[in-house]
Amino acid sequence: MPWNVSFWQRLTRWLAGCLWLAGLCAAAPVAAQANARPAFAATTVHLTFTAGTAQTTAALPPATGGDGSLRYTLDATAPLPRGLTFDAATRTVTADATAVAQAAAPYQLVATDADGDRARLDFTIAIGNDYDGDDDGLIAIATLAQLDAVRHDLDGDGAATAAAYAAAFPLPAAGMGCPASGCRGYELTADLDFDQNGDGRITATDAAYWNGGAGWVPIGQGADTASDRDFRATLQGNGHAIAHLFIHRSAREYVGLFLRIGRGARVEGLALRDVQVWGHQFVGGLAGRNIGTIVASSVSGRVTGSANRVGGLIGDNFGRILTSSAATTVSGAADVGGLVGFNGERSDIVACAASGAVTASRFSSGVLAGYNHEGMITASYATGTVTGVSVVGGLTGHNGIQGAVTLSYATGAVAASGDDIGGLVGRNAGPLVGSYATGTVLGRGVRHVGGLAGINAGSLVGSYATGAVTSSSDIVGGLVGINSGRIAASYATGAVTASSSASVGGLVGENRRGAIAASYARGGVAGRDRVGGLVGLTRGGTIAASYARGAVSGRTRIGGLVGDAGSPVITASYWDITASGQATSRGGAGHTTQELQTPTAYAGLYAMWNVDVDGHPGADDPWAFGTNSQYPVLRYDCLCSEEQR
Repeated sequence: MPWNVSFWQRLTRWLAGCLWLAGLCAAAPVAAQANARPAFAATTVHLTFTAGTAQTTAALPPATGGDGSLRYTLDATAPLPRGLTFDAATRTVTADATAVAQAAAPYQLVATDADGDRARLDFTIAIGNDYDGDDDGLIAIATLAQLDAVRHDLDGDGAATAAAYAAAFPLPAAGMGCPASGCRGYELTADLDFDQNGDGRITATDAAYWNGGAGWVPIGQGADTASDRDFRATLQGNGHAIAHLFIHRSAREYVGLFLRIGRGARVEGLALRDVQVWGHQFVGGLAGRNIGTIVASSVSGRVTGSANRVGGLIGDNFGRILTSSAATTVSGAADVGGLVGFNGERSDIVACAASGAVTASRFSSGVLAGYNHEGMITASYATGTVTGVSVVGGLTGHNGIQGAVTLSYATGAVAASGDDIGGLVGRNAGPLVGSYATGTVLGRGVRHVGGLAGINAGSLVGSYATGAVTSSSDIVGGLVGINSGRIAASYATGAVTASSSASVGGLVGENRRGAIAASYARGGVAGRDRVGGLVGLTRGGTIAASYARGAVSGRTRIGGLVGDAGSPVITASYWDITASGQATSRGGAGHTTQELQTPTAYAGLYAMWNVDVDGHPGADDPWAFGTNSQYPVLRYDCLCSEEQR
């Protein structure tokens, strides 16, 4: 039947089509869609910043993978510290100047893709203190604890590992914040005061550094001397002061703020105020010994040693001290000075000052330096007083044969009970040039007392003394007590009073085979025996182109120029018979005041007065003659003729 055929044909065709479609689907299946997730390659990142430094930026690494673009955020449960901000577009963290130090703390960076999948990166942020904020290579000191911590880093590179150092300098930036070249020392950024309760004295209530009454432990001091070490870095004071340093270690050597300042070290612009320092020997307010350089630093207070080499600033100096000062009360046994106790070989004291009072129980004491052994003292001065036994001077007690004193002066009173006492130097064996003393000199039962030097065995040139000299013993002079060296272009104006003494002179008490040239004395002279307006006694030696014009009095062997002599060579040297009251002398020639004032050039009496002064061949034109109503005065080198009129 037709309708049945048609039906079956249509059904067959429909089934065939379905089978064809099924085969087609089986032959070409459709791939499934993948879900990609973001990921970070790193596991943990560490970011470091410096507190107080404006606009420093650190970048976090990107994530990879994920569907679509990635969006970055920080985990909201751990917000960034103050002063730090996050830029999502660049994945950077930026610190500004308000950031404060913190130890490393954990944070998370979150990367989110288009369909919400996330990856997390753990990172830390540490903010360190920059202890060299000005990048000058010096670590800042603002507290006593930080000053104390320097003992753990004597070379000044900030690499100390001691717990006390870490406590004093908490949370440091990398390398303490020092520049790429590193740090080389420390600098004060504030005044420091050991008097922590403000009562003006150091007691047990100032507990931090009282140490059972022993006080501050000098920087560099170990448990014993075998472990002691030198400070080898820089300490820049920046004009700040450390007040009320207290040390009481009377059995200890090398005592001061520092044990020793080593070779290559430098201390500059530091003031120590109102120190109280006790030690045995090698004692100083700043250091027991200096081998480095000290510049523009000062000390005031009291420094005491029970033995030798005691100084207000430095006990034992083998380095350089420049433009520094001391205003101290210093006492010790020997080699005691207001600034430096002992100034050793190849050491310099330049443009320095000392005031206060110095006392020594044995020998070698001076207001500036106790003993200038083989060092140089240049353009320095002392205004304090000194009291000692032997070898005592207003500037330095002893200037050694390799030492030198140049362009320096002392104005304070000098008193002693032993030998070798001088207004400037007690005992001089080296060159002493262009220097002077104006203080009074008092010798009580001593020998060798002079307004400038008690003994001169060196070269004394272009120098003078104006202070009164008083002594109860022998060999006393307005300039030098006893001279076995050379005196040239020098003078004395102070009165010399030694009424019970022998060998007393307006310039030199005794000239023992020494040389005196182009020099004069104008002060009055009073003695007992061997009393002279210029020289009391000359044993050999020479006197040339010199004169005296002060009043002379005594009992025996008195002379207007020389009181007594043993085979000297005296040439072109004179005394004023009118002013001196003496008509005779054991050498030289007497003239009236008018005769001595009449020549106004190298002529007549003074034809032979243009002599060598500096020791080099040739005349040095040392005299200024003035008018015909004036005596000749000296104009050599730094001597001012007008000040002598």
